[in-house]
Amino acid sequence: MTLPETLARTLFVSVDAFPDGTAKSVTVYAERPGLDDMTSRFSVWEVPMPDDFADDDTVTATLVASSLIGGDTYADEDRASWEQGRQVVRVFHAEGGRERIMLRRIEAQLINAGYYDARTQETHCQGWGVRFHVGGHWCAITLFEDGWTLIGDDPEDRWACFGTVAAPEATPEAIVAAALAEAVRIFG
Repeated sequence: MTLPETLARTLFVSVDAFPDGTAKSVTVYAERPGLDDMTSRFSVWEVPMPDDFADDDTVTATLVASSLIGGDTYADEDRASWEQGRQVVRVFHAEGGRERIMLRRIEAQLINAGYYDARTQETHCQGWGVRFHVGGHWCAITLFEDGWTLIGDDPEDRWACFGTVAAPEATPEAIVAAALAEAVRIFG
């Protein structure tokens, strides 16, 4: 089968996901979509279309944008940062151990509390946490030396550390309760 001339030769497929990682929606674009309009968990795939397409032909999609790797940029816009992001994600999932398990439990507690955009990700320079939104502001729970800390956006500094909310050995339930109380107090 020969594809019509009006069909784009490269299609872009975006996948928006629920907090548990399952697909919420899939959208096909003839042009590269803007990343500002994407939800908090997304990936964009580039699919080259052949001129002649037989019934048994397959095409290979390439990941070109992801909220977990590059955030708000496409892979080809900043190749070094994209590769660094992929490496950070690989290392964290391979070697994260107890911290990764704890962050996923905190993420689950936030989702159960109704913060459906909660996700485990890199939240600060070389550090991981669980990011979520309160009152239109982003916040994150992350582990520093002195304990579980709430960080978030600040109109003057772009981000700020709002202080320790729980001891390092606290349970996920206690960490989330303390962090939410502080975030709601700050951002209402």
